[in-house]
Amino acid sequence: VYSQKIKPVTCSAGAKFGSAISAYNPYLLIGSPGYSSETGRVYLYSRNPSTGQYRNPLSSSSDLIFSGFSAGEKFGKSISISGDYFIVGSPGKTNNIGQVKVYSYSRDLNTVTNIQTLTLSGGVSGDYFGDSVSIYSGFGYDQKLGFFAAGAPGRNTGVGQVAVYRFNGSIFSDQILLPKSGSESLTSFGFGSSVSL
Repeated sequence: VYSQKIKPVTCSAGAKFGSAISAYNPYLLIGSPGYSSETGRVYLYSRNPSTGQYRNPLSSSSDLIFSGFSAGEKFGKSISISGDYFIVGSPGKTNNIGQVKVYSYSRDLNTVTNIQTLTLSGGVSGDYFGDSVSIYSGFGYDQKLGFFAAGAPGRNTGVGQVAVYRFNGSIFSDQILLPKSGSESLTSFGFGSSVSL
């Protein structure tokens, strides 16, 4: 049983709206990585406390949208929201090297800012960095808490890798790469195809 059917104001065949979903009360992120020749889009909604329905709080006739910049980047293939931040993966960016964007937002959604754009150190075509993402935050309670992970399942000829970043109070830094060296013989392992924090 569902209480609401959500669809974008404007949509097109192949947009793959709903391929990725992430919620953090009262917000809802929905990815549409196939939009416009796989340029990709992400839609941000907020739940109306009176009706319980998700909508764009800034307009009743349009969507609150964040878009990729080039065909094939698949912006919105992976998404995750927590605390005052959300992250969006674009595994097809730059010939499938991939990238992840970090956004901060005000609680009324009047201000949404792309505060970081991250790529995997030494990235090469076929890494698919950002194919999976997950964020955990303790920002409202302890600024020292806060991490996000992003998978690159094509890294090292398909062995795969996950990059973990720590929030330092203003940006995400201190990249840790998993697994450590020595696993390169596990071809087509796909480590990082899915991540969760």
